[in-house]
Amino acid sequence: KAWKPSLVRMIPYAALALAFAIVGLEGQSTTRAMVGLGRFGLLDRLAQACYAPGFYLAKTLWPSRLSPLYVLSPRLEPAPFFLGAAALAMVSWLLYRRRREWPAAAAAWIAYLAVLVPVAGLVKLGLAIAADRYSYLPSLPLAIFAGVAAKNWLAPSRRLALPRLAVLAAWLIMVAALTVRQ
Repeated sequence: KAWKPSLVRMIPYAALALAFAIVGLEGQSTTRAMVGLGRFGLLDRLAQACYAPGFYLAKTLWPSRLSPLYVLSPRLEPAPFFLGAAALAMVSWLLYRRRREWPAAAAAWIAYLAVLVPVAGLVKLGLAIAADRYSYLPSLPLAIFAGVAAKNWLAPSRRLALPRLAVLAAWLIMVAALTVRQ
């Protein structure tokens, strides 16, 4: 297959990432920042990991009521986590089904999820459920995809280009205003 050489070239980077992950986890455990399974169980961690992609995506698309740290409630309400899991499954399923038609969208989604894994909550550090700074790096593949998609959305029809450009400009102005207000 054509993808195998690309995968082999990634091995040194994966090994380096694993080494740094081990060093980071060791550092967190020596400072006692890691939360044990007794305090935050496996099911809670899976729920948080399903919640994280939608939460960060929503905050990226509409940056309002931002906070440097979102503290985890002592009593978890299941509804947001179930909705997060359902949204994650639905988007993933849709992009899987359309992977031949939209390969760039599927690739951006996979990259987003892969980069989000370390901060999604499977390894629990501290009492935060999320932090806005954790969305910066995972959002890069989505931003690249959005830029290409916007270009392609504007290109096919000169008649529709101006209204479409107005829609994109309005959204960017609103997001910029929310950011300035924050």
